[in-house]
Amino acid sequence: MTAVPDTDRRVRILAAQRRDAQLAASALREAGIAATVCADIAAFCSELAAGAAVGLLTETALAQATRAQLVQTLSTQPPWSDFPLVVMAGAPPTTGIKLRLAEAVGDLGNVTLLERPMHPEVLVRAVRGALRARERQYQARGLLFRLEHGMRQRDQFLATLGHELRNPLGAIRNVTQVLARRLSADAENLRHLRVVDRQTAPLARLVDDLLDGFRVDVAESGPEGVRQALTLRPAAAVIDIGLPGIDGYEVARRVRAGLGAEITLVALTGYGQPDARNLAKQAGFDVSLVKPVDLRALEAILHRHLEPG
Repeated sequence: MTAVPDTDRRVRILAAQRRDAQLAASALREAGIAATVCADIAAFCSELAAGAAVGLLTETALAQATRAQLVQTLSTQPPWSDFPLVVMAGAPPTTGIKLRLAEAVGDLGNVTLLERPMHPEVLVRAVRGALRARERQYQARGLLFRLEHGMRQRDQFLATLGHELRNPLGAIRNVTQVLARRLSADAENLRHLRVVDRQTAPLARLVDDLLDGFRVDVAESGPEGVRQALTLRPAAAVIDIGLPGIDGYEVARRVRAGLGAEITLVALTGYGQPDARNLAKQAGFDVSLVKPVDLRALEAILHRHLEPG
């Protein structure tokens, strides 16, 4: 099992008033939860990128510019991640304040809102719940790592298999065809050559089907993903919306324009709202999945779209 670094289990705290941040950090530390106070949004986002389990913020820390920078940082999460945020309201909220606060954090994804006044134990319980959710995401990360490692090993094995089987089979079939032309008048030898040809032909097709059925390629950026898709023409592509270079929407538009309906496009997004799904559909995606991804659901979708009939 892949070990989780200590930094990935730490809570990062951002508050407009340093006293609020210190009080929250003290309450968490007394409960045995590692917590670090960040001086500003730049430090907070840097810590999230470097490794963190939960982000704890006060409502007053979420100014427009702060929220925009945080949204940008969250958009670069890997497919397994749906970073949990706990936001503490600034004052006992009225219904109108609740609606405005919910709207303000709506584009931040996985958010838990806490109303004030609150007992420290309420804060601790909320953070513990977010930590448990993050731990499940780390388990998914470990599973994906093992799957990717296994796929790389499998691809290396299949490449070796292709070399060891395809090349000799091709040589055998070429030789039998040449000999058949030269021995066309020799009925007995020709019969033996045809037996060899009949036996090697289905074996060659079997090897081709085996190798072609298990090919997996990975792209590290949006432009690389487009290049690979248009060059390799895969049956399906699973695309993270928060890709570097160009985002997943633009990748889908370019791939769909180049390959049309011959490819199935699956979007991985941190947002499950109808607007996000509509954007994905307009970009050309067939299906949208919200992170963290349920691997069984992804497998079922690929089988449903790729299996004949």
